[in-house]
Amino acid sequence: MASIGPFTFPSTGFDAVIIDCDGTLVDSMPAHFEAWCEALALHGAGGIFKEDVFFAMGGRPTRDIVVELN
Repeated sequence: MASIGPFTFPSTGFDAVIIDCDGTLVDSMPAHFEAWCEALALHGAGGIFKEDVFFAMGGRPTRDIVVELN
């Protein structure tokens, strides 16, 4: 078994992989919020992104979000 964060994967391989890019199967927005917060903190901008503001920006291109934050 291999682990990445809280996820454990079998070491025998996979028969198939399902990729959910837009939140149809899994609500990944909370993980995205954490990633954005960590990235901003690494660049001296920690704490500027509030959760409600982040969720209101859902579906927007990353480039547009970065422009707005600057």
